[in-house]
Amino acid sequence: MLGKRLKELRKKEGIYQKQLAEVLGVSQPLIGFWEAESRLPSLADVRKLENYFGITDNELTYIALHDRLGDDYNDFVENMNVAQKINYPSEVQEIIDALQKADHDTQKKVLATMKAAFPEIFKS
Repeated sequence: MLGKRLKELRKKEGIYQKQLAEVLGVSQPLIGFWEAESRLPSLADVRKLENYFGITDNELTYIALHDRLGDDYNDFVENMNVAQKINYPSEVQEIIDALQKADHDTQKKVLATMKAAFPEIFKS
């Protein structure tokens, strides 16, 4: 879904993939992968896209999350709404902010590292 919307926005803007890639600091083939939906942009790149296209309602972020989470998207949004009401300690908020900037593979690596280092906090 995100790839289709990205292509619509780019064409409406009248720019080529190469031009968009230069603005975002990524390669032109990567833009093509995003549009073809064979790769997903990191949430940090999604934010850059929203800024470039002047999107202020997080539309692309929500589409990207839906693409990543599929059927779990609604549960995620519900949990996110609850989490936004929590006033986290600054150290926890720093971790959350850093993970939001990371790409999906990095997020998975961080989680695996945390589970290995602190298995007691991940027990159900």
